[in-house]
Amino acid sequence: MGQSCCPGTAVHCVAEADIAVEACEAHQEEFASLSGPCDTRRFPLSDSGSSSIASSVDEFALRGWKLVQPVTLVVRSLGGEEVFRDATGCFHMPVEQLIKSVCATIGADPDRVNLFSGATLLQTGTRLGESLDPPSTGSIEITLVRVPGPPVTVTARSGRPIQVLDTVPTIGSFCHFDRNYVFRDLGGFANLPNTRYILTSNEDRKMPAHAVMWTLKFRVPATVHINFRSDRHEARVASWLKKDGWTRSNIHSTLSTGIPHGPYSGPVFSKRVDDGVLELKGSNFHEGTYFVFVEFPYEL
Repeated sequence: MGQSCCPGTAVHCVAEADIAVEACEAHQEEFASLSGPCDTRRFPLSDSGSSSIASSVDEFALRGWKLVQPVTLVVRSLGGEEVFRDATGCFHMPVEQLIKSVCATIGADPDRVNLFSGATLLQTGTRLGESLDPPSTGSIEITLVRVPGPPVTVTARSGRPIQVLDTVPTIGSFCHFDRNYVFRDLGGFANLPNTRYILTSNEDRKMPAHAVMWTLKFRVPATVHINFRSDRHEARVASWLKKDGWTRSNIHSTLSTGIPHGPYSGPVFSKRVDDGVLELKGSNFHEGTYFVFVEFPYEL
């Protein structure tokens, strides 16, 4: 509940939005009693003071009424394009609820989106009415700002360590978190611009071909290259390569150490992806996982 208001002072009431109307009615009843006998020791009012209080009550009641009235919320990108509209919004709506609705419409991550009214950030954990004044007419214009983040993130179904590196490894760099295998040659990836390597755990090699092994989440378009250790390795996953739309590339393979049949070199397959999720299926090969490189169309 909001704080009680003393008629001898300014009105200070912070009502929860979902009881705003009830709070307003309660205050109106409280102040209406002033028309009867008044204890001046408790309510030391002048004629002007009584008028001021009545005005404050009317203003509070009007604002409380406006908080629960439907209002059209229009969300635009920084470029001015309308990306979301809700004609049934209201000012007691939690900011998080609006963010989730917007992100569900545009396919964005709620953790990567901020909403502004002019220069005012709409803070999560609050309601719209705490940052915005109800308009007399028209809609409320809100601006969507995407928070900068990594162009791609990755997780392993196994929970083992996995990380997107900022660049392509150099000769002598480790291929995995959990092995001392190294790259002897980066092949065609050495000079491939705007490319990053995904450092993985080789123990994920046992993941069956029908299961998702790694999940990549993209914020921008990219081309993903997977480099197998050998032709034998490719044959173990041929079913999902074809089904998931991978095509053989002419990029020259890396050369890496390893057991039992290293050094290893094998075919490269590629796939173009837009922003969103890409699932990489199981390596299904006891000699190791495939290597993953991500190429972006521009410098990030």
